[in-house]
Amino acid sequence: MPLSPRQVLVKGRKYRAAAGGHYLTFQADGNLVVSNAAGQKVWGLDQVVKNIKAQNIRVGEDGNLVATGPNNQFLWAALSANPDPRGWVDLTPAGVLQVGSDRRGVQWASDGKLSPPRPLGPTCAPYERLTKCVTIANPKIKIMATKAVSPSALALVKQIYTDMTAFLQPRRPKNTLDGFVVYLTNDEPWAQLNGMGPIGPDIGANNTGAELRGGAARDYLWITEEMICKTGVKTRGPKDKEARTFDQVIHEFAHSIEANYGFSDRVRATFPQANPMSEAFAWATQAWFSVPAGALGHPLTDAEKKFMGEIFTRQKTYACAAYKPGA
Repeated sequence: MPLSPRQVLVKGRKYRAAAGGHYLTFQADGNLVVSNAAGQKVWGLDQVVKNIKAQNIRVGEDGNLVATGPNNQFLWAALSANPDPRGWVDLTPAGVLQVGSDRRGVQWASDGKLSPPRPLGPTCAPYERLTKCVTIANPKIKIMATKAVSPSALALVKQIYTDMTAFLQPRRPKNTLDGFVVYLTNDEPWAQLNGMGPIGPDIGANNTGAELRGGAARDYLWITEEMICKTGVKTRGPKDKEARTFDQVIHEFAHSIEANYGFSDRVRATFPQANPMSEAFAWATQAWFSVPAGALGHPLTDAEKKFMGEIFTRQKTYACAAYKPGA
């Protein structure tokens, strides 16, 4: 715990609370049960839906907890309206199952007690299969990492995203990004990454498996330390010889910024020659923050700088000297 959007529960697996000893189980009989440390049932979905025999229970891409039967027949959902795709499913130390988000608070609870959003502290509980989590307070962003990620990479990603959000023009309110989640990995084999939250081909890239190493959406992004201050990506083999600094870190967040603030029409007007057009703002943001400009192919023109100034108040350069791999 917590569980992330797009996560499918495995029958028989014990999803343990971060503290308190309680755990959640999708039982073989189709019931969803919370048990205490002694294995005693303290809550079950059968208390809400009699004789529940779910064949699939998942956290949907919209953040809702949903149970379905044969042929994906709907049986039950925690929320009937307004789920949050930046949400989570969690189990409290007292054994209360909750569905909520950092920007909307607890929207459903097995004990019926809801609550408004809470201040986001300096650390957080990482989603299943991730081991580290740090936060940005304003806007409320979680950055989660696997065990293989170095403290240096985690700290630098946090600094860059803190800067990029701080530099947003006042007309782009920072709280639009509240609840955004960053996934950070480092050279793990695809079998270890596949199915970890939103990581996978559906995040927006055309590649699959070991070839796929990042992507972005409105509510989350995935980046990898193997593209931070390195030449070539090992999982892509000898054909990849591209030198990178913080290209991917900045590029993917730029996609998410564009998706959240909705200025794609201005991008098309400013970068009419970009191909594909979907990458234009991300490439321009790389140039704005002085990392290689990708396939934009030229320094920013005065008109392009003027447009970028409508998004960010200032520029900044990031040096690989600050990156200490393994430290």
